[in-house]
Amino acid sequence: MDALLYHDNWFIEFVTNNDPMDNGVPSLHFGLPVGLLILNRLHVRDLGISIKEWRHREFDLFIQLNLVIYFFSIQYLGIHWILDIIPGVLLAAICAMFVHAWQPRIRARPENGWKSVIPEKRSLAAATVFALLCTIAMANLAVDGVGTDESNPNMRIGADDVNIDTIEVHSLWDPVGVEIVNVGETPVYVVIVDRSHVVPHTDKGHVDWDSIVADSALNPDFQGVVLDIGESWVTEVETPSIYDTHLILCRVAGIAEGVGELRITMDYVDDELIWSAMLLSVPAFLISGLVIEQAMRRSEDEVGEQAADVQA
Repeated sequence: MDALLYHDNWFIEFVTNNDPMDNGVPSLHFGLPVGLLILNRLHVRDLGISIKEWRHREFDLFIQLNLVIYFFSIQYLGIHWILDIIPGVLLAAICAMFVHAWQPRIRARPENGWKSVIPEKRSLAAATVFALLCTIAMANLAVDGVGTDESNPNMRIGADDVNIDTIEVHSLWDPVGVEIVNVGETPVYVVIVDRSHVVPHTDKGHVDWDSIVADSALNPDFQGVVLDIGESWVTEVETPSIYDTHLILCRVAGIAEGVGELRITMDYVDDELIWSAMLLSVPAFLISGLVIEQAMRRSEDEVGEQAADVQA
């Protein structure tokens, strides 16, 4: 199945203009509606009714219908892998349980005061330990994880494929550093070109590579090179306007057979923001720790009640 991205020239412009095609784990496209469905069921359970009796049942059915559409579309568009959905569902469950448990406390804060919003000492301690462990693990993965190994490819190209990667606009005055390394066993032809030069040569699932290269003399921003096995290419791309979207096009060179494997790394001026992003992730880890601790406490309480019933 070919992704819709490659079907029509208008679509390649639309997608690359709105999506850098770097969606990863988890899939919030799927997780957000799942979170709403879980939240609805937690709410009706507290009401003591079934979901079929809920007065907003049509809203719930609407979300379910959209969930089917999302599941198909994010696969068809190549936005996410199926495996991205699994952690998306886990995240949805955590968020729904947290909102369901804490929203009543927040609403009652004017009457009960701020102390009612602060978690109990046991919950807060468990959440803090959980957040600390997750932060350390994330830092190790970001700095020295599997994805940082420069010998691992992040782009694979079949014999008849033309793969596309997007260079995002992060700054209007600092260039984007691009490093491309051939880590496979097949020579690969790589070009960097403005998107407007690619769109006219893309139609009905076919990227006309030869036409793109043939017209390269008309495009001053065109850059291209054939990377042999183990070779690398380091260059820079200027993005003086928010509309300067450049694409990296890759294909197996000449008549070579096999699968091309590249390691494409883009150095943006704001890459150091990863540390502030990690810092901003700490509240999310705290919330996850609170939900897990409360779920474990609930299980302990249920086991205790069952034991008391047996003794009685």
